[in-house]
Amino acid sequence: MGGVLGILIPPSVILVVYAISTEQNIARLFMAALIRADGDRLLHRDHLANGPAPAGALPRRAARAGARAAGGAAYVIPVLLIALVVVGGIYGGIFTPTESAAVGCIATLLVGLARRTLKAGRSSRALRRPPRRRP
Repeated sequence: MGGVLGILIPPSVILVVYAISTEQNIARLFMAALIRADGDRLLHRDHLANGPAPAGALPRRAARAGARAAGGAAYVIPVLLIALVVVGGIYGGIFTPTESAAVGCIATLLVGLARRTLKAGRSSRALRRPPRRRP
């Protein structure tokens, strides 16, 4: 599902390029893409829930994996909030798509620092060091 919906879910460069080339409203395209992606997500979930396997046919290991996935859903909430702020800011007229990209970057930086997965020292070294060329 990620490969199919990845180009649709905002902020998508493909949508911005399409909106500019066809002179369409970027915020409206983003909202349309979110509605479409959410509908596809619900259909995909429904298909998985009511697929060809009869109820109870899943092995215990798969059931435990589902429980772990449900517990890991809390890690998704900050990402959803960032997407909501970015798209909501564009759609609400609070900021432009370019400004929303900056807001998304800053929000992502703050989430990384809050989760302690993004270390300030390593990030500053990465910014100062030039990229390496691969042979």
